Amino acid sequence: MEDDRLVQLALSRGCVTQDQIDRAKAEQKLLADRGVDHGIYFLLQDLGFLSEGDARDLRRSVSSSAIRALEVDGFVIQGRLGSGGMGDVFRAGHPDGRIAAVKLLSAKLAKSEEYVRRFLREGRAMQRLSHPNIVGVFGSGESLGTRYILMELVDGPSLKSWLVERGRLEPGHAITVLRHIAQALEHASRHGVLHRDVKPANIILGPPRPGTDEPFCAKLCDFGLARVEAGEGDPDLSRGGLTGTGLALGTPHYMSPEQASGEHDLDQRADIYGLGASIYHALLGQTMYSGKSSAVIMYKQVTETADLQLLRTAGIDERLVGMLGRMLEKRRAARIATWIEVLAELGDGPSVQPVPVPAEAAVTTPPAAIRQPVVRLDPPPAAAPAPGRLMPLVLATIGITALVAALVVGLLLSGGPSAQRVGPAGLAGAIAAATAAPGPRTLLLEPGTYQVALRLGAAHRGLHLQAAGPGVVFEASGNGPVVLCEPGLSAASFTGLVLRAAPGRVALEAIGGGQLQLISVEVRGGVVVGGGAISGDGVSIAGPVTVSDRGSLQLGDAQIDGLLTVDRGEVGLRRSVVQGGMILRQSMSTLSGVRCLGSGPGLLIERGRATLHEVHIAASGIGLQVHGAEVTELTGLTIEGGGPAIVWEGERTAAWRWERFQLATLARGLPGVLPSGPGADPTQLPAVR
Repeated sequence: MEDDRLVQLALSRGCVTQDQIDRAKAEQKLLADRGVDHGIYFLLQDLGFLSEGDARDLRRSVSSSAIRALEVDGFVIQGRLGSGGMGDVFRAGHPDGRIAAVKLLSAKLAKSEEYVRRFLREGRAMQRLSHPNIVGVFGSGESLGTRYILMELVDGPSLKSWLVERGRLEPGHAITVLRHIAQALEHASRHGVLHRDVKPANIILGPPRPGTDEPFCAKLCDFGLARVEAGEGDPDLSRGGLTGTGLALGTPHYMSPEQASGEHDLDQRADIYGLGASIYHALLGQTMYSGKSSAVIMYKQVTETADLQLLRTAGIDERLVGMLGRMLEKRRAARIATWIEVLAELGDGPSVQPVPVPAEAAVTTPPAAIRQPVVRLDPPPAAAPAPGRLMPLVLATIGITALVAALVVGLLLSGGPSAQRVGPAGLAGAIAAATAAPGPRTLLLEPGTYQVALRLGAAHRGLHLQAAGPGVVFEASGNGPVVLCEPGLSAASFTGLVLRAAPGRVALEAIGGGQLQLISVEVRGGVVVGGGAISGDGVSIAGPVTVSDRGSLQLGDAQIDGLLTVDRGEVGLRRSVVQGGMILRQSMSTLSGVRCLGSGPGLLIERGRATLHEVHIAASGIGLQVHGAEVTELTGLTIEGGGPAIVWEGERTAAWRWERFQLATLARGLPGVLPSGPGADPTQLPAVR
């Protein structure tokens, strides 16, 4: 074995000691007990016993083709994690500490042009997407004749494995999967990607995101059958081969009727059906149809209505049953049409709540045991009732709810059972130790000023930095960002911190797919999201914010004191204030309950797509200026200031939902829209012809 040769060579050269090898073997056994195959040579590197330079020299000394073939973009393959229909997936580590998963196309399938096209399509589709509920992809290509995709490593089973090994999901867990994957597929749809193979095997149940009561974070993977709309200079790989008319694409048990019939003009309703069939399977532990062959199952998909009575008999709430019934309608015209509608019925709150426990059990019961989920589907807001939404299924009494809230607050303040309290002097060592340990880790930070310039990558996955009290300040000693989120970072979060940059400098930067969640964080300096993803609640930013390169910024209850610029990215703001105006170019934008205040123009949208709900704009110049963009929903818009309220340039569609305007001045490009003062009735836009 090459692993043994490298270890013995390292020992003979004095690069490592026998004691270090024994410790690596003990770690290997622990990992093996968890089902992870990890070589001793790579563990010596992961544990810090073998330096990067020594490891490089050793690999050169053992210069076999097998060792060279183990490297992909600097990542060294360390052990097989599993197999799929198109090849194997391996764990891989980088000398700088990053960990990833590498999917290799099997040599047999590499001889088929169609399977090569599928593999290329998967890499291309996933690189287009950046969402917490989609497995991230860092790159793809070919190494020594082998096609590969370099992906985020998710620590968790597939939904299929869960159902086989543990049985059906509880309703609360199933709703969590439904919400997460619906959010992922809505994101994919807006970026021109149709999955076409939604099924339990392609849903991974990873660790829960920090700061949530979710049982897990469900992630969508395997876009090998995806249809990808061609972008600028980007050929449409979904054409040709097995995607033509009359050929069925997908997996029979979860295939929509139109897919089973070989139709090619598919839309997001095909994925809605596939997710509905997957949740049906998850709730009952059995698929909707059975048969002796795939042809029989596909015939039933087209001709037989799903038996919803089995769900009722299993005790599933009628509102969830009704929603699944609408997702599983045979006729596309009768099926739920969009992911926006699916998510609207689910609501936007958490999918699970803590189960109340007796007071005497609060001290002795581990936190993981008291957070057993119960079904919760959020009701619609009182101001805009929607009869199709689902109401909460379990309501706790006020006294018990207060008890659970106290328990949760106590856990947050203590950082949880695995939290380690550290001060400014011990932060670097504590982060190094935390990243060497498996699973999420929480560091509880004592108040003080931390002179750091944090570079967080794949090795810091699941790291949670939480302030033990007010006064935890991070500031960089140089001119670089205080925190840099690099490719591969995911499931990491900050709570209650202050990030303070030098005047005019960037405090927080996320690049190339790095993901970070912020909870009650104050950022004093600029924020740059260049291909990464920043999300959070209760965030205050004093400085300009820039989102580009398909980056994503998703904030609630935020305060931004500076210009927000989004260029080929995605932004979602809820109940937030932006002091400095917004410029949105060729981007996907969702603004809900937002106040936009600018000394010049208020909100500029150039191309791209946007939805605006209950948005208030106050600007000395133009309030809302639109150039060639799709503003599909524009409801509850208020604009005040001295300049024109709206300047509209471009096409408009009658199907767009526009209503309830309060304008201080006239609108250009929108005939018939009149100003209305604070005391006047809301103005209804005339139908667009």
